[in-house]
Amino acid sequence: MLFRYPTVRSAFARRLLATAAACCLTAAALPLVTQEAARAAYTPVTRAIFNNPYTAAQSAVYDEIVRLVDGADAGSVVRMAIFEARNPAIGAAIQRAIARGVDVRVVHGSNSGVAGGSDPWTYDFLPARTEANADASWHVACGSVPGDACVGTGIMHNKFITLSSVGGVKDVVLITSQNWWASSPFWENAMVVVDNSGLYGKFNAYFSDLALKHKNDDYYSSADGEPVSYNADGSVAASGYGVYRNYFFPLATGKDNPVLDMLTRADCTARDLPAGLGHNGRTLIRVAMNGFTRGDIARQLAELDREGCVVQVIYHVRDDGGNTSVVNAFRCSTVQRWWKLSGEGRALPKSVHSKWFAISGQLKSGAREEIVYTGALNWTGPAIYANDESLLRISGGATFQAYFDNFSTIVHAPEATATTADDWKTTTEPGGSC
Repeated sequence: MLFRYPTVRSAFARRLLATAAACCLTAAALPLVTQEAARAAYTPVTRAIFNNPYTAAQSAVYDEIVRLVDGADAGSVVRMAIFEARNPAIGAAIQRAIARGVDVRVVHGSNSGVAGGSDPWTYDFLPARTEANADASWHVACGSVPGDACVGTGIMHNKFITLSSVGGVKDVVLITSQNWWASSPFWENAMVVVDNSGLYGKFNAYFSDLALKHKNDDYYSSADGEPVSYNADGSVAASGYGVYRNYFFPLATGKDNPVLDMLTRADCTARDLPAGLGHNGRTLIRVAMNGFTRGDIARQLAELDREGCVVQVIYHVRDDGGNTSVVNAFRCSTVQRWWKLSGEGRALPKSVHSKWFAISGQLKSGAREEIVYTGALNWTGPAIYANDESLLRISGGATFQAYFDNFSTIVHAPEATATTADDWKTTTEPGGSC
């Protein structure tokens, strides 16, 4: 059991208690991966990480977060923006980091807990941020309901971490779809980028605006939130997109949906792409999306499929009719999709909680690329136009292949061929019209 103690107002006393808590964590109380991470130095590398709820990799994202925090060098700074935090292994890693001289700063928003935060154990060892402790460890609660976002008008839904130094590796960024729940029952993903000072600095600037609650309902379009591209060495890309490009939300209501622009860069007229790019000579678009209610995006995907792209989608059909416009756009199209019913009170074991999409093939610019967009951004109106959200674009065949393979793993999992109520279906969706 995680060490617990009464609420303490003194920041100094909190640090002492955090040290005591870290010292009192027994090996028996921690998962094996956490024990190993605590003992050994960790050298992170740029890579994609995926949960598989059917295998030992069901906690892969959690395990990486624990390794990174446990590997944070003394004197370094860890910044975390997380919607829900209820995972005791991560909470214990934070305490260990603080005990050895790491400053840990957390911005959070959640469905439960003190001051709109998550479960009390996550933050009772972190004082609230003040000007006096701004350069130490602290937390900021954004709140728990629409209207409580730190920057936007919805919720603070981000899920990213930056670490200044881990095992001597500098400027580390992790962005994920996963909240810090107690367990890991869903398909999730994370992307780790190391040694990229430009991307690291941009995420830190956004984190600062979240922590200071600099309200801006058009953050995406502002000078602070402007999408910027970085090369692999961390320099700003002179033109085009570079290897990485950041996107921070919200976007002002009424402005054009940027996801449509990202998708329509695909050239669906290509028919002779070389082997290893696209699918059978055509541009390929793959989507694994938890929250999908935007009919405009679904219609755009259907149109791209009609134009000649191969479009494949994993998504949920809401039984409350909340995404009828999406269902109507898909059900009479030739978009290849895998779906299952979801809704309030409906248990969806091993469902997709990821929010990523990827393009392999030719772009209208003439370039032939493989691109992944991933992060916390669902395809919903609140996500794009109200919430504090982040999205990362990654260019490169190795990253695309990892996400391509993840898609295939999901749809070929045991659940996809079982005859259960939660089976992934390839039949025409129920109800709706064309």
